[in-house]
Amino acid sequence: MGVMVFTGNTMGTTYTVKIAVTDDKNEEAAPLSQIIQDSLDDINQKMSTYRPDSELSRFNQHTDSSPFPVSPEMIDVFTMARQVSDESEGAFDVTVGPLVDAWGFGPKNNRDQTPTDEELHTLRQRIGYQKIKIDIATCSLSKSAPDIQC
Repeated sequence: MGVMVFTGNTMGTTYTVKIAVTDDKNEEAAPLSQIIQDSLDDINQKMSTYRPDSELSRFNQHTDSSPFPVSPEMIDVFTMARQVSDESEGAFDVTVGPLVDAWGFGPKNNRDQTPTDEELHTLRQRIGYQKIKIDIATCSLSKSAPDIQC
């Protein structure tokens, strides 16, 4: 038995995939490596907050309550996020983007100081997973407030 190992860069970090194989599969390594990289690139193009052209970033930039068309994968992620948010009574919330940025952990990582209590209070008004409507039938998301961000 052997192991095929694939490594690469994605989403600001690295990955390693190890697959146990029963015989020499070197001829399958290149196509499999490309499939892995293409899959991760697709997820990054849809879900990244660090890419201004990603589907999620474009939804964050959408500043009205009209439905925003998204991919079926994005609907699946938001549906699962809603379930986790409901089950955790809001402890998990995809709309915490503004707080993440305020603490300097997001794509706008330009924060040199701790946010003030007043800033945090103001930002908390923009948080709430219930403020995003998931429409499976039209494969779209909409915001109840224009400044909601994930």
